[in-house]
Amino acid sequence: MTALLVGGHAVAATTDAVRADVVDIGDITTLTNEVIPLQLINELEPGVLSMMEEAYLVEGAGLGLTGSFNVVDTRMLGYLTEFSAVRIAEINETTRQAIRRALAEGVLAGEGSAALGLRVRAVFEQASRWRATLIARTETTTAANFARTLAMEQAGPGIVPSRRWLATLDARTRRNHLMLNNQVQPLGRPFVVPGTGSLAMYPGGFSDVKENANCRCVVLPVVNPVPRRDAVGDREAVDKVMAFIDEKVLLMERAVRRAFAAQERLVMARLAFLG
Repeated sequence: MTALLVGGHAVAATTDAVRADVVDIGDITTLTNEVIPLQLINELEPGVLSMMEEAYLVEGAGLGLTGSFNVVDTRMLGYLTEFSAVRIAEINETTRQAIRRALAEGVLAGEGSAALGLRVRAVFEQASRWRATLIARTETTTAANFARTLAMEQAGPGIVPSRRWLATLDARTRRNHLMLNNQVQPLGRPFVVPGTGSLAMYPGGFSDVKENANCRCVVLPVVNPVPRRDAVGDREAVDKVMAFIDEKVLLMERAVRRAFAAQERLVMARLAFLG
């Protein structure tokens, strides 16, 4: 008898009655590769595009831009390619590995499809409860700051000669991001974490994914002519951006959870078929 955590409760899964329908361990990789790929991108990309357009237009309006949001801009296409081919792929691979590990442990223990199904549900319950929030915060912050930075670049150095990085000043903010607080860089130049060499054009834009996870930083344009804005003015501007991001994070969380639910249904259906 195996105890699994499902719905927050320990559930005893009797395996003796289902040993006859045990899934072959060689089917696990095939199962996860076939059913995982598309659900996240289908759920997230439309919302990400809509949010980026809104962030771009709001930032652009403040900078005097009158043009529309151009989704086929080469920088936008590059961002969307990385979003689907790299970041979504990494999220999916984390899910695959969790499912493979859970199913392999169950198969090696002699469990059949009923007990293995409990393991799959436990994987997706944890994903929906914990990973969805992390993914939503990270991807929303990254996309919003990218779009806002794109608007600054479209305005050009004559209007936005530089940008300022502002971190959320509390105990949850990582040390590297606190070190970036109030750093100013010319338009088109990356921000640099002092003493580390870590670079980012905008919050969420580090090559190290650990630096991007749950980031709550923003960049503000330093406009030309430069107003003498005090710290209170900067913080009010940050609060406005963060309110926008927080609203979109909630929408993104729901989309991530819908994607995980769709993946769970497909894995369970495939598991039943293999059994």
